[in-house]
Amino acid sequence: MTLNDFADLSSAVSILFVAAGLMISIRQFKYSWTMDYMGHLRTCLKSQSCRVKGSIRDPQMTRLAYDTDLSDDQWELIAPDLPAAKPGGRPRTLDLREVVNAIFYLLSNGIKWRAMPHDLPRWQSVYTDFRAWERDGTWHQLNTALRTQLRLQAGRYAQPSAGSVDSQ
Repeated sequence: MTLNDFADLSSAVSILFVAAGLMISIRQFKYSWTMDYMGHLRTCLKSQSCRVKGSIRDPQMTRLAYDTDLSDDQWELIAPDLPAAKPGGRPRTLDLREVVNAIFYLLSNGIKWRAMPHDLPRWQSVYTDFRAWERDGTWHQLNTALRTQLRLQAGRYAQPSAGSVDSQ
């Protein structure tokens, strides 16, 4: 779709906006659509790949990558520390990488759980995993492991030897 396609779209969009009771002009729609597209294109060009594999249920499904998505190297660092599926019961249908990507998207953009984009896993599933990992200490464990690794790479002791508190 190009910007020239707006001539055909303008009548359809205006009908949809009037039917929905929205008072927005076609000019505003064109501008917002162009800005969203350009912002996403810029993000996509920065990333190595503009597509992300789908869920376990549909591995052929792809979606455009967000700037908050984990790279393969980042995923390899945190994947071993995430809890395995519980034994028995239904098999896991969500890809844990997509769940973590959804959590990072939510935290980075400051949105509500219910405002999560539809190309990410359902917000209820992501929220359930987030709260479970908060309760069982997974987030604390991830933070500790990554901090330790970073300190060792910097040539420092694994655990900090001193702390500083500042108040005003």
